[in-house]
Amino acid sequence: MTRTTPEPVPVLQLRRFAATPKVAFGTVRVGSSRTIGLIVQNPSEQPVQLIVEKVPEALGFRVDVPVLHLEPLMDAVLAVHWTPAAGGNQRGVLALRTDGGVRCQAVLLGTGRAPDTKKKKTSSAKGPRFLKPQSRNAGTSTSTDCSTLLDALRTPPDFSVSLIRSEPAPAPPPATPRRHTFLAEPPAAKEERHERHGARGDRDVAQNAEEQCAAVHVETSEQDHDWMSTPALFGKRFGGRHPGGGLSCIREESGSVASSGRNLTFSLEETPLEHAEQAEPNCTTTRTWLPKAGARPFTAWLNFILTPSEYSCDDVKVDAARILLEAKRTRVPPAPSRETLSLREYTAQRRLNRLRMDACRLFEEPQMTRVIRNVEREVETGGLRVRRDRTLHADVGLKQLVVGWLLNYNPLWLRLGLETVYGEVIHLQAPDDLTTLARFITTRLLWSPELAARHRHPTVPHLYGPQWEPELKRFILKKFLLLVLLLDVAKSRRLIHHDPCLFNKRGHIKASRELLVAFSREMLAGEGDITKHLAFHGYRVSHQQTALHEFDYAVTCLATDLRCGVRLTRVVELLRQRFDLSAQLRLPALDRQQKLHNSRLAVAAAELQLDAEPWARHLVDGHCERTLHLLWLLALRYQITVGLDLDKLRREVARLEKSLSNSCFIGNAEAEQGRLLLEQLPAERRR
Repeated sequence: MTRTTPEPVPVLQLRRFAATPKVAFGTVRVGSSRTIGLIVQNPSEQPVQLIVEKVPEALGFRVDVPVLHLEPLMDAVLAVHWTPAAGGNQRGVLALRTDGGVRCQAVLLGTGRAPDTKKKKTSSAKGPRFLKPQSRNAGTSTSTDCSTLLDALRTPPDFSVSLIRSEPAPAPPPATPRRHTFLAEPPAAKEERHERHGARGDRDVAQNAEEQCAAVHVETSEQDHDWMSTPALFGKRFGGRHPGGGLSCIREESGSVASSGRNLTFSLEETPLEHAEQAEPNCTTTRTWLPKAGARPFTAWLNFILTPSEYSCDDVKVDAARILLEAKRTRVPPAPSRETLSLREYTAQRRLNRLRMDACRLFEEPQMTRVIRNVEREVETGGLRVRRDRTLHADVGLKQLVVGWLLNYNPLWLRLGLETVYGEVIHLQAPDDLTTLARFITTRLLWSPELAARHRHPTVPHLYGPQWEPELKRFILKKFLLLVLLLDVAKSRRLIHHDPCLFNKRGHIKASRELLVAFSREMLAGEGDITKHLAFHGYRVSHQQTALHEFDYAVTCLATDLRCGVRLTRVVELLRQRFDLSAQLRLPALDRQQKLHNSRLAVAAAELQLDAEPWARHLVDGHCERTLHLLWLLALRYQITVGLDLDKLRREVARLEKSLSNSCFIGNAEAEQGRLLLEQLPAERRR
């Protein structure tokens, strides 16, 4: 058996002009995956935060953590996964950036191997190929039967009887080990075989298993003549326990198995008796979650609380130029038909109308109206003015710039702000209909039909009076400032119940102050820090979007998504309407201690009379029963009143009590026994 030279470990140094490492995945079968660790070194004496900017996901590459923290002079491992979707050579670039501005990259290389289309010919006369047992003693020989092995793999072994025995041979020296090579079926191939063949006969199943089996090398001592009866080999596969040892499966990146294509090497290790219980399947594995009846309903319930579908919109990269062209070419869509106005759409419209009413009340508050009057007075007197060379209504480049700034807002927040400032409803085809929003901005914010009609020349088209352009600039400036102020205050007041991000996750603007500074730098005349100027008039913005705001709270796998504690803390916040817990979270939760802190915070804040420390450990370990138990307690504590009418329940109890008293009056013995049982209950339980 030839030994292959292992690939060098890729190392990336976070410094300027560092060498670009190459992460070579080798040959991987299409549909399977391989993981390689990229060692990241921090040579500086300052802590560094590494941000993953771009991953070639279209080629099948992915990275688990988007942000990596490195201490001074320390190393970390960034796991890179590759699942080829097609055969052939693949090359991608992983772009990274540090918080200090250092940009680096790693080249990802790999070759996808398509599955063989030709069906292998099997013959009962020839039989499967397998290597003969090797021994240092020339006089020793061992024979195996593949059909006997396959039957042994299907049924639990009897450790008291040997299934395959070696022929009598001279006893080798005590220090000489013996190597047996046999054919075994990996667990993944076994599950795939069961799904593909279903209820076929044993003959076809055995034939396919012989084609997909892998060569597994097991080293035993010369005293173990019967390797199939070794408890260490079947302790993990069949659930048997024995203090003699256990079987461990180690994945090697450089090794390969010729017959199956899977990089698996099985080695025999000794397992102490006190750790034998841990080798058993427990409630923390992902497989135990699959048959649980409560996993799927709880996933839907958590997603309903965390990410309501009525206002959901995808985070798309905004291209202002393309959106402006589409806004000019497309026409106003027709009115929706009766089929589209379903009950769900009607419910969403009712919620959106209530949201519009709340925004109007916020816009008409005395404190807001006082700030609005001060800002409008400052703009009218010339304290804030647009530069003379900036014609926002006619310059296409400036229009594209302003539209790009405003489209950094979340479409739901931007729609709500525009409707409140202008006092009219904007009809969108979808929650993320950016084309309609861009058309409204260009025709109503960067242009005013009322001012154009007032200053229009009576006979010459497209000719306006001399006061038209300065008045239009003041109009644009006032509307822009009011829109930014309203959205910042609405976000700080949590106007929307599930509190989505104010800015787009893929946008380059993450704070209201950044938007004001960018607008002042490009458009205003004689302004330094505009936020200080506006603060004198009561105009203050404070929202700064962080990584916690952009956290994806959607639950896809209940077995793993609740282990970090962030989503569970968010659920407790929304159920209890207590929004001071997120500031105490540790994010990103990369190690176990951070996850324990977040889970402990969620359990303590839920006020379910549970001990936070052991429950936090169960949640981080992914304990199925305890996790479902905690979700049931949350639903019964905070959500039972949603679907339960207390008035109807009280009337039903009063009716039953009256019926019981009538039965006792006529002398019913069972009713008398029930009345005595009710009298024995405590007073608080009878209410």
